[in-house]
Amino acid sequence: MLGPIRTASSTLRALHIDSLLSHAGVNPSASAARGLSPSIDPSTTFERAGDNSFPGGHIYSRMSNPTRANLESAVAGLEVAGSDLTATGSAFSSGMAAVNGVIMAAQSLDNKPAHLLLPDDCYHGVPSQLVQALANTSSNVTWQLVDMTDESAVTAALASRPTARNTVLWLETPSNPLCKVSPIASLAAAAKAVGEDVIVVVDSTWAPPNLTQPLRLGADVVVHSATK
Repeated sequence: MLGPIRTASSTLRALHIDSLLSHAGVNPSASAARGLSPSIDPSTTFERAGDNSFPGGHIYSRMSNPTRANLESAVAGLEVAGSDLTATGSAFSSGMAAVNGVIMAAQSLDNKPAHLLLPDDCYHGVPSQLVQALANTSSNVTWQLVDMTDESAVTAALASRPTARNTVLWLETPSNPLCKVSPIASLAAAAKAVGEDVIVVVDSTWAPPNLTQPLRLGADVVVHSATK
């Protein structure tokens, strides 16, 4: 899961995405041996200093570890390659865990519940999670299906959104399984035009960063399933 930080980054602007693809995750400065292949850190817990701090920046592997941080940095860099954006990444144990993280974050912003505008064709796990795993939180999360290839339908759904809730415009493009393609840039612009309480999320599992880069098209969050 990735989100943009809209600050200048001359390093990212200077690197072509082809360069980032071939060098992603390579950070020799992180190792005293200066090896070009990223090392795998299997440690589950990390050293605590005498003042009770963690000088290496990591506490426990389920929270963060150097290997996962390297992955997060590499994918985030690919998502904003060639732009003046930088991005932060968060790696989850599965794609559905990332989906859950986005939904939970949306329904906790400003202590407001969330309303999701979902594609009428999207990965089945998303509505299944809402109906089954999140059934007991239905008062905090509501949702409806919209044809995301129809800009007028999306505009109408945005206009009729419950303003007492944070709205999530959830795009999946190409969609699974019908491979519908949604116009990310124009839908993101329409979302931002109706209010800052609309969060644009793009599930880009079927379109890797070297093909789409949704953050550059106006998305706030990008979700990938790395197994794809």
